[in-house]
Amino acid sequence: MAKATGANWGTLVPRFLLAVVFVFHGGQKLFGLFGGEGVAGLEGVVRGWGWPAPAVLARAAAATEFFGGVCLALGLLTRFWAAGIAAVMAVAAWKVHLAGGFSLQHNGFEYTFVLGILALSLVVQGGGALSMDEMFFKGKKAAPKPEDA
Repeated sequence: MAKATGANWGTLVPRFLLAVVFVFHGGQKLFGLFGGEGVAGLEGVVRGWGWPAPAVLARAAAATEFFGGVCLALGLLTRFWAAGIAAVMAVAAWKVHLAGGFSLQHNGFEYTFVLGILALSLVVQGGGALSMDEMFFKGKKAAPKPEDA
């Protein structure tokens, strides 16, 4: 029993920590909350990269951060949102922070790297037993084969 409880907390804690970070940062980018510039600031950054449809991409990234954070807190569609967040962090590391090297002190990719890898761990692990995924999708997996029993 203790092992199962530890495994549950082992998924809940990183999921919730990522949720707090991404609700905060996504809220800044999407809605201008917490002193953020809103989506216009991110749209300008994406436009500067020369990518097509910067308004759409900026809104998609900001929405992924904010709504992905909310869903991670709930453990709802954890793997989907964690994969989206990992992708946003990969782009941020590549396009914004790579030139600064690794160190966060020099605007490097250290922070985005850690957040992205943590998100990837949730892609692998899922939401865990203390999640809405477990509540809604429990028992929806394929039944084990007789030889696996």
